[in-house]
Amino acid sequence: MDPELIKRSFKSCALTCAIDGSQDNTIHCFKADQPCHAGLEKLQSLTDVVTAARADPFADIPMAVNVEDDAEVKSDPARLIED
Repeated sequence: MDPELIKRSFKSCALTCAIDGSQDNTIHCFKADQPCHAGLEKLQSLTDVVTAARADPFADIPMAVNVEDDAEVKSDPARLIED
């Protein structure tokens, strides 16, 4: 069996499509002559919601140890476990 045919069939079933929506038009059931063709518009609107910028939910939580500061981590590595 042709490997390219297998790759296309996975895309057609949306199993290996890019998550950014750039390949949504390759999904078979969303093509114009298929019963679910209106689903493409819905999928694209949901992709916009998922990829929209969001605030960092952990921004207000202080870190016990600055793990990016090697000197601080080396001076008391146990704090990483205790805290």
